[in-house]
Amino acid sequence: MSTDHKPNRPDEAERIRNAGGFVFNNRVMGELAVSRAFGDCALKLGFTPSLIEQAGLTVDNPEEVKNWDQPLIIAEPDIEVTTVTDDDQFFLLACDGLFDVFTPEDVIAFVRSNMEEHGDTQRCCQNLTFEAIRKRNSRDNVSVILIILNKWW
Repeated sequence: MSTDHKPNRPDEAERIRNAGGFVFNNRVMGELAVSRAFGDCALKLGFTPSLIEQAGLTVDNPEEVKNWDQPLIIAEPDIEVTTVTDDDQFFLLACDGLFDVFTPEDVIAFVRSNMEEHGDTQRCCQNLTFEAIRKRNSRDNVSVILIILNKWW
């Protein structure tokens, strides 16, 4: 249902550039792999003239930077409205650490298989995070919320 909040997404990269930042190695300012997040406060402050001066930075074309005071990272999510039907089995909310090592299709197959095996949502979430961290070596935060919409098993 969603599109990843990644800095290399054209609209996100443009928003970051317009606020005076840059995307390097698919990361905001070469550091953060997501363009929207709850934390990462330092990247939400925007640039003030005194901060730029303190850092000893200069801008070659200041007229290209439209919104110095805007944050590089925002917490505002993309919103999608959909109607849940009887065919929908579950809803999974997870952070990027999970999707660094799983495709959405992999997650769906994993959850379906796990729930059909034991029917325990807590255990399924634990198995999913264990697989992501210990077996697939995710190097980022892995948080998962699983909501069962229809018991199919």
